[in-house]
Amino acid sequence: MSVQLFKLPTTHFGLRAMEVAESVDSRSAKRRASDVELDLENERVSRRRVQEELSEQRLRAVAADKRLHEQRQGSERALLALRISFRKRLEVAEKQADEQRRRADEQQRRADEQQRRADEAQRRSASAARRAAAADARAAVSESRAIAALQQAEARAAPVAKPASATAVPRSQPCCPICREEIYDENAWVLSCGHVMHEDCKRALVARRIRRCPECRRNTVER
Repeated sequence: MSVQLFKLPTTHFGLRAMEVAESVDSRSAKRRASDVELDLENERVSRRRVQEELSEQRLRAVAADKRLHEQRQGSERALLALRISFRKRLEVAEKQADEQRRRADEQQRRADEQQRRADEAQRRSASAARRAAAADARAAVSESRAIAALQQAEARAAPVAKPASATAVPRSQPCCPICREEIYDENAWVLSCGHVMHEDCKRALVARRIRRCPECRRNTVER
């Protein structure tokens, strides 16, 4: 009976110890579990932070790529605008150069046309001068022939005897260019050009307002 009484407390204390040990183990297990859960939560938080940082870095990289792409597009647009502007300026400069060349060609053509007209006018004036000189020569010849005919008619109407002692002028001009008769010293008239004619023929020329020599066409006949 006493043994059983002794064993009961012992058994009771053992059970209590076991319960205490189990409670301690359960608390430690719970603590370890809570620690594990805390560690897992911390790891999840750290992973979430890392993912957030990675996402933020990706967003920054995407934004940087976008800015770089926009800058590249802006550079390409600026380069294209510069090329277009340079091409337009070059076209304008070429058009201005073509216009200047066209104007220069037009001015040269006008100058050539004016020179051609001036040459044509000069040729016409020279031709007119030649025709006028030929007309003057023909008129002078006609007048000289008329004067010669008049002198011959007057000579026939009133013949004048030539003196026997009269001497003729040199043989370089044996006759008068007006009446075509021989010239002697007493009725000779020497012009400033050196040609000789009858004094009466000279007076007839002056009376008809002819001032040119019938031989050389110089204005040598005086009043």
